[in-house]
Amino acid sequence: MISFHTNCYASAGLQDNRDFKWDQQNAFASFVPKTVVPLDSILPLFRHLSFIRTFDNKSIDTTGFSRCDYTVIIHWGEKIWPKESKNLIKIVTDNANLALNKKVNILYVNSDDAFQ
Repeated sequence: MISFHTNCYASAGLQDNRDFKWDQQNAFASFVPKTVVPLDSILPLFRHLSFIRTFDNKSIDTTGFSRCDYTVIIHWGEKIWPKESKNLIKIVTDNANLALNKKVNILYVNSDDAFQ
């Protein structure tokens, strides 16, 4: 893991004080975005993926992941933070488009039912 972003570090935006400001310190100005969260306590990708399941409760098929230069995981929850999740998905997708000549695999993980 080389970059990590979480809503705990995305302070409220300046415009309406409700939106998260994902682009803290211009972190998403280039690819790979500058991390805003310490990395020393983060799970490695293979372990992180072991906690993620498909809608039919299967493990994530990682076939093809090795053909990508980067894997990005977006955990989002529309029920709790609908607008902020949409903004997060957009900024990460736009940021991945900055990775010229690199293949970026984006894995979208909906966490709406994670807290039931």
